[in-house]
Amino acid sequence: MTVTRYYAVTDLETTGLDSLSDVILEAAVILVDQNFTIIDARQSLIHSDDDRYTNALTRTIFGEDQFVNKMHQESGLWDAWNDDAKNPHVTPTAFAVETAQWLDGHGVPPRQAPLLGNSIGSLDRPFIQQMMSPLNDWLSYRNFDVSSWRLGIEDQHPEWHAEWESLLESREEKQHRAMDDALLSIDQIRFYYEKLGLL
Repeated sequence: MTVTRYYAVTDLETTGLDSLSDVILEAAVILVDQNFTIIDARQSLIHSDDDRYTNALTRTIFGEDQFVNKMHQESGLWDAWNDDAKNPHVTPTAFAVETAQWLDGHGVPPRQAPLLGNSIGSLDRPFIQQMMSPLNDWLSYRNFDVSSWRLGIEDQHPEWHAEWESLLESREEKQHRAMDDALLSIDQIRFYYEKLGLL
């Protein structure tokens, strides 16, 4: 089958929601075709020895709002992130450059692959623009936001939304790690497409 479009399904785990002051802790990118068939995937823990990371980590771990800290504790992200011997880190720029080269190696033309994921335009894209500009420059400016599809499905087909939520309950324990959440976005959009007769 000829690939007519590529999507870069992406998820980032971060210290918070502010792309100007928070930082990326983990990144996953899955390359899929127009039918959301997985072609390849890559992921990494992200770290840089600079003041931005020091300040963001201090605020997240020791700050008054412990929501994100607790989430990363429960998901196992902190354990993985702190064990650099088993889980090497790369800087945001290194991950961005390597991922752009990886996309090029798969024949993805520059500025052609949209980002795809949940809340991709409001969370992941701003962090990529701020911290991974070589990757942002390679990707299309377009965003395929699965969360927007979810809203439409919930309004127009509440029975499908209820079915998806039921399926989601069995996967709760696997959420809030980058690769798991990226895979979940693929399953979710495939679910919607199949219900609409598009796959």
